[in-house]
Amino acid sequence: MVTDNARVGLVMVDRDRCYTFANAAYAEILGLASSAIVGLRVPDVMTSVYEDQIRPHLERAFDGERVAYELRRPAPDGIRHYAVKAGTPSRTTPRFREVPPQRACVW
Repeated sequence: MVTDNARVGLVMVDRDRCYTFANAAYAEILGLASSAIVGLRVPDVMTSVYEDQIRPHLERAFDGERVAYELRRPAPDGIRHYAVKAGTPSRTTPRFREVPPQRACVW
C-alpha cells in the first residue's frame, strides 16, 4: 500500500476520535504496531497532548476546516516537534456539503 511506504505519519480518525487507519510511519512514531493503534481513541493514545494540542484542531477539522499546527510531544530524549495538517474529505456537491464529515485525515 502506498500509504505504508510514506515516510510521513498518516492516520484517519472517526467522529468518536477512534483511529480507523494508521500507517507504518505513524506507528513507528508512537512505538506501536499499526494494528494495535486502529480502534483506539486518540485521547487514550496521545494522553499528554490531546486536550491542549490535538482536540481543538480535530474539532476544527470535523467542522470542515483544514488546519495546520505544530505538535510538541514529550519524548525520553526531549521534546519532539511534528508538523501536523488535518482536514476532512472535501464536499464537492451541495448534497454532501450538508452532511457533517465522518472522518478526518491527519498527516
